[in-house]
Amino acid sequence: MCKLHGGPRQSLLDGHVVPAWAFNDMLTVDPAQQGATSRRRNGQHVLMTQGRAVLSNDQMRDYLMCGPCEQRIGVYDNYVSQIACKADGTFAALSSATPTLNHLRTADSYAVDVSSLDTKMIVQFAASVFWRASVSARFPNMSLGRYEDQFRAFLHGTGDFPSDARLVLSIISTKGPPIDRVTTMPAGGRADAYHYEHVFVVAGLHFLLAVGGKLPPAFDLFCLSRSPLALVTSSGGIHDRLMSLGATAKAKGALAR
Repeated sequence: MCKLHGGPRQSLLDGHVVPAWAFNDMLTVDPAQQGATSRRRNGQHVLMTQGRAVLSNDQMRDYLMCGPCEQRIGVYDNYVSQIACKADGTFAALSSATPTLNHLRTADSYAVDVSSLDTKMIVQFAASVFWRASVSARFPNMSLGRYEDQFRAFLHGTGDFPSDARLVLSIISTKGPPIDRVTTMPAGGRADAYHYEHVFVVAGLHFLLAVGGKLPPAFDLFCLSRSPLALVTSSGGIHDRLMSLGATAKAKGALAR
């Protein structure tokens, strides 16, 4: 059964939960360059999970949708691939963002207007990744719970973006370590007694999805389905979390060699 349109039994495609382009041109260690970083065209990447770091070709695929539904979701994937950070350093989402609301500025982030982008398409993309992970058995740490069907209807075009959900986009801008070349898988959990928070990062774009019956009011200002505002961050806590993950993951196999 196709998990998106819920129609009769038919052939399902081995599709990506996180889009294929997220795994292309990632930074990996090239032994021939004595530890320097290089981009591998075959999509091989360093996979860090459960305390291990290995070279991997796993692109997180699963049989979830039929051909027409894969094509529908693929439109969202293709659009965001055009505005995400590229291997040559171009970053359309960042270059088109206009600083605004000067009072909303901290040491490592500031508010921007992204209305020049197709924000509806970005919302559909992010919602689709969170939903795909939620319905896939490959992502045990990602569940939309009772909101899963509402997101399905939104992606299928038969419903609105869930009223109890807020999606916040942060654009990563850094001159330090290449955080913008890192992809993290969708994951999350309970943030407090009233709501859950889920996160994934892909090619310089950080998506935070909050769902629950009682959400902090601050989420309303930066909810991309309601507002043209996003955040630009110089990595802040994102960098700290990734460094912590890297420090605890022990290299195995070819990567260790």
